[in-house]
Amino acid sequence: MENLVPALFVIGIISTVSPLVARIPIGFRLPIVVVEILLGIIVGPHVLGWVPAVPELKFFGYLGMVFLFFMAGAELKEHPVGGRFLWLGTFSWVLSFAVALLLSWGLYAIDVIEAPLFVAVALTTTAIGALIPIMRDAKELPTTFGKYVLGAGALGELGPIVAIPLIHTRHFEVSEQVILMIGFVILAVSSVYSATRVRGIFIFRFLSTWLQSSSQFAVRVSILILVGMVVLAAEFGLDVVLGSFTAGLIVALMSKGDHGQRLMHRLEAISYGFLVPAFFVTTGIFFDLGALLAQPWTLLLVPMYVLLMFSIRGLTLLPVYRKDLPKEDWAPFALMTSTALPLVVVITDIGLETQQMLPETAAALVGAGVVTVLLFPVFALAKRHKTSLREALQEVHTTDDYDS
Repeated sequence: MENLVPALFVIGIISTVSPLVARIPIGFRLPIVVVEILLGIIVGPHVLGWVPAVPELKFFGYLGMVFLFFMAGAELKEHPVGGRFLWLGTFSWVLSFAVALLLSWGLYAIDVIEAPLFVAVALTTTAIGALIPIMRDAKELPTTFGKYVLGAGALGELGPIVAIPLIHTRHFEVSEQVILMIGFVILAVSSVYSATRVRGIFIFRFLSTWLQSSSQFAVRVSILILVGMVVLAAEFGLDVVLGSFTAGLIVALMSKGDHGQRLMHRLEAISYGFLVPAFFVTTGIFFDLGALLAQPWTLLLVPMYVLLMFSIRGLTLLPVYRKDLPKEDWAPFALMTSTALPLVVVITDIGLETQQMLPETAAALVGAGVVTVLLFPVFALAKRHKTSLREALQEVHTTDDYDS
């Protein structure tokens, strides 16, 4: 416990300076989550050694993870996708997961990787929570391209969240786990439906009258819903990620009008002000850099996983979207959808906890996720910018020709 207070102070410093570091003009903007992880690695036991990887510190990372996916569920309501965007996203994720299973089992058969199920799920994730602010800054969210990315990315987050409990059964057989998951999904869908009805609105109107009080009653009720869904998921033998994601969706659907927006702003402040940064910083602190650098072949796993993420999650989606996206958007779309990190961290943590994944494999997967978040959105937006500029110039030329 004595080491915990200085460690929290260092985490607080990193959380504060990371947005400033991310804005340093170096030709492109660094994602804040990458800065937080890299600074966590630097202050961790494998570089400067300022913060030891004590078990008590893991709790704050765990709490940050819960709030990260709580806000991810809320973001899904803020940026809804439906119709063709959602159906294409669902079909493309199932296709990429099937390809990931085949490749992972093939690599496992030739002793290149272990824990093929964990690796397969990790390779099909999309860091939509990290992409949304990047796309918002680039003004891509309202575009047709942005909607297709949101549709694919939403399933790239939701699909792995649903798959995690099936590969990580704690107390039950797989068949029992499937039944329990169906039961939890029924309860979750019922809760989400109730949140959209009049009773849910009435309850929130009642809660909103307490919003301005010093007790912050509405915030407390929202966190109670979060804790309740997390506990319920755990009781069903499911991972807490599914419970926290569902809780975020429920609270967001209950948050109507100006009072609801103020509540969501306060929950965002709690989450992104410290808890979520703590998750990424502790990820860096606990990142096993020694295992990654121990053998030359281990370091080669990072580019291998980067290539697999791009191929499985990015390239396999193109046949599904080729009729909907113009050809010049294929490369940006593949790069965006294969950007991964938060769920990769969760999956590797579970693999290490259950001793089904070696530290070097976990480190290589997280390292590959960092590379994708650092580079893929930059390349995608650069390509999109060139395409948009070219289309604008063509439109100008066409207008000039017409005027002449």
